[in-house]
Amino acid sequence: MRARIHGSTPTDRFYDVESFAAGRQTLYALERELAGDVTGKDLLHLQGGVH
Repeated sequence: MRARIHGSTPTDRFYDVESFAAGRQTLYALERELAGDVTGKDLLHLQGGVH
């Protein structure tokens, strides 16, 4: 079975793209700690998982 893409419907707020694009902090404290200072860097988040 194929899963639909997260955020592909108006009611799917899994990623809350609008808030992210507006600059809202979306990482958990542990993620921010592990990533360290990323000021001025481009980031790519590759996420995989089984649902």
